[in-house]
Amino acid sequence: MSNDASKVISTLSMVYDHVLSVNKDGNLVVPSDVLPDGTDNVFSIISQVDVAKMEHFLQSDEKKVEGVFAVFSPNLKMKWAKIACLKDGENIYMGITDYTEKQQNRRKEQHTSQYDMLTNTHYRHNLDRALLEMDKPSNLPLSFIMFDVNGMKLTNDAFGYAEGDTLLQKCTIIINSAAPSNSKLFRMNGDEFLLVCPNCAQNSRDEILSKIDDMCKEETESMIPPSFSIGISFKENESQRITPLLQQAEQNLYANRIEESGKFNASIIHNLMNLLSKKNFETAAHISRVKGLALSLGDELGLNQEQRNTLSVAAELHDIGKVSIADEVLGKQGPLTQEEWEIVKQHPVTSYRVIYGLGDMYHIAEIVKCHHERYDGTGYPSKLKGEEIPLLARILTLVDSYDNMLNSPYVKRKMTQQDAIDEVKRCTGTQFDPKIAEALLKIIKKN
Repeated sequence: MSNDASKVISTLSMVYDHVLSVNKDGNLVVPSDVLPDGTDNVFSIISQVDVAKMEHFLQSDEKKVEGVFAVFSPNLKMKWAKIACLKDGENIYMGITDYTEKQQNRRKEQHTSQYDMLTNTHYRHNLDRALLEMDKPSNLPLSFIMFDVNGMKLTNDAFGYAEGDTLLQKCTIIINSAAPSNSKLFRMNGDEFLLVCPNCAQNSRDEILSKIDDMCKEETESMIPPSFSIGISFKENESQRITPLLQQAEQNLYANRIEESGKFNASIIHNLMNLLSKKNFETAAHISRVKGLALSLGDELGLNQEQRNTLSVAAELHDIGKVSIADEVLGKQGPLTQEEWEIVKQHPVTSYRVIYGLGDMYHIAEIVKCHHERYDGTGYPSKLKGEEIPLLARILTLVDSYDNMLNSPYVKRKMTQQDAIDEVKRCTGTQFDPKIAEALLKIIKKN
């Protein structure tokens, strides 16, 4: 190594991670351990796709040219490098700087600007440009399938935004799994998506929707099962404009949403009840006993048919909020810790949010929320007192507590029926409405 070259390399090494002295063919003039063993040409460390760019750099008359190259060399320990070619007469020096992290961040930023980070779908603001690229005769028929995730607000309100995010992610995975590879999925707003499919005739659309339906049915572990309201339109000839077609798909979506709402509400209740039974097998038996006893008590108190129907549904759904309680708490044998009790005590509010979110059972939601209130005002969640508590909730409070006295896994010692009768008498006027407690004791005595 000449003294001059040595000095230049030493000086440049203060700026660059590695410095090479090469000729116009890329061969080393000064030995370096940067290149792989057995090689002496800089082309041995760059990607094949960057060869032409490196040749241009070496042949350029400019004193300094630099760019980012994909590199591979165990000696360099980097995937991307910024390489500068510095010309000093006939001498060429190459300054190499690790650019891997910056390149990855740059690509991440580019991805972030184009894709929604939660669902990894295209942003809506990229839709117009994408449609310009896809709107050509070779892509006809061009199908537009709009999806609205059912139960999004209910999931967020009842179980929290983290559960809502999980539902969104599952739904987009399902759509992408069923969609053709040449299609694009856009997130239009919070819970609405648009799938644009080139060369997608009716049979292809039917196949996509059938796959989506099958995958939704297979997802049985979600508190709110993945499902969609769907609107479809398609472009079959060049004369059709895109904007009216998107409006048509949106109108079809809203019509389908109304049609699907009843079925969706029924599927939510069915799904949550199944999940609750899986979490704690005793729950199903408890609900059955509470419902039967509540209706017997309703007969004793002279409830009309509408009240009986309401009480029946409230008894069936009163514990539905327990689905959000961790298995190790809900299925625990023996007494709960204070912290665990605080978790369990949240279930009336969660039940209320679920039932209220279904839209047409507000009165039932209120009864369920109040089924752990106490007659003396010391209950939860609202500390209601006496007749501030709805009548049907007071009935539900008593029969739920009575069944728990005899069967709950949370009590230290399960009571005999006489113990339970004595406890009802002791708590009359404090926990229980005296008139309702008297009616229950009368039923027990008859049986």
